[in-house]
Amino acid sequence: MISVDIWSVYIPWKVTSLNLTLLDFSKLLIRFAISSIISTQFGGRRLIPRFGVGLLIIAAIFRFSSYLALVVLAPAYVTVLLAIIPCSFFFNFVAPSVTAETFRMEKLTGCFLMLMHSAFFSAEPLVGSIVGVTPVKLEVPAHWVFPVTADIRMLVSLLLWKICLQ
Repeated sequence: MISVDIWSVYIPWKVTSLNLTLLDFSKLLIRFAISSIISTQFGGRRLIPRFGVGLLIIAAIFRFSSYLALVVLAPAYVTVLLAIIPCSFFFNFVAPSVTAETFRMEKLTGCFLMLMHSAFFSAEPLVGSIVGVTPVKLEVPAHWVFPVTADIRMLVSLLLWKICLQ
């Protein structure tokens, strides 16, 4: 989910555009963190066993995309404060789903895949930050970057649904 790391590059812009104090911004981070904990546990314990990994990942990516765009483009702090909860919720449905699928593939193939899985999750913030710096360096406004990235993620999730679940 490179998009969160692209977002992290744009955080100073958002803080400035909404005139947020450090306390205001920390409230956003706390809401994101609490929602992350809840959604990871709920997804792993309830949703994966009930709906399976594939459907959950696809739905989560699709919904996360729209909420992240709302968080980034919201003109008011209250909107960001409310939208950050479902944004984090859907974002964190992906982690237990991908982990469960990696374990399943390890059993099927007999290969140790979790190390590679962890390595890619560790490299992802670096890649996302580099990708995020590029439009900043080119002075592309966030109002262009995030709708485009949201559309790409939604398109990918629809393609995954079409290819994998039909």
